[in-house]
Amino acid sequence: MPGRFETDSTFGRGFGTSAAANCRRGSNEGCVTAGRVIFIGWTNAVRGREQASQKVFREAMEYWGRLQAAGEVEGFDVVLLDAHGGDLGGFFLLRGEREKLSRVRASEEMEHLMVRANTIIDGLGAVAGVTGDGVPRQMAAFLEASSCLG
Repeated sequence: MPGRFETDSTFGRGFGTSAAANCRRGSNEGCVTAGRVIFIGWTNAVRGREQASQKVFREAMEYWGRLQAAGEVEGFDVVLLDAHGGDLGGFFLLRGEREKLSRVRASEEMEHLMVRANTIIDGLGAVAGVTGDGVPRQMAAFLEASSCLG
């Protein structure tokens, strides 16, 4: 797919998406600027608890929407994966600034949501990461550290 995977000549590897390319070209459409994410992944709903999992899924979507409207996250994606024989069934990807995402992650509402989800979803996990503008910084830190270590 053209434009799906952009290359940064600094590292010689692709790291962005077409949204990141739009930002570099000066378009604001689909810009990825935050550089930080919270990845919340899961395997499947607990058997027999599918209806409850849908309820908590809707609550999560509403919560992410409120966070976005309040400016606490820049945006979020929801990905439901096709059957592939692996463990990951889907994920939410919250995008934003490090400080704001840290507040979100430590909030009582997020904790409450994760506890509720953990009772009806198998393999639930959340982890911070980098994307967009954060990838070149992270790669530069990696390259610097690896060059010092030989």
